[in-house]
Amino acid sequence: MRCGAGVEYDKVLPDMISNGTVLTVTQEAVASDGNSWGYTNYNGTYGWIALTQVTKYEEPTEGAPIPHTRYVINCNESITLRTNPDVNAAEICQIPLGTAVATFGDAGNGFISVYYQGSSGYCLASYLSAPVD
Repeated sequence: MRCGAGVEYDKVLPDMISNGTVLTVTQEAVASDGNSWGYTNYNGTYGWIALTQVTKYEEPTEGAPIPHTRYVINCNESITLRTNPDVNAAEICQIPLGTAVATFGDAGNGFISVYYQGSSGYCLASYLSAPVD
């Protein structure tokens, strides 16, 4: 565990955290070398841990929608991931033709709820394949 998000920061614990220890990461950051780090509390000591050294576990929420994999189709190059289910909503990013995305159901207005590379938003369902799982 370190005082900053990166190996260049000093350690705040003299020893390694034991395997199997459950920690809650409250913030994530990317270090200058591109590695991801998580801010956590271990026995009253706060600091940053390398996320490459841990296994992520998320407790499923009761009644949470089950994601389905769909692929981007029916476009020339890419489709738009938007902030709301509306063609005039702000753009989050472009998703290239042929890319797999996780979808979570109908959002109205012909849109579907989509998760892609860490971003959640909405895409027109007509540009996505039928669920493949």
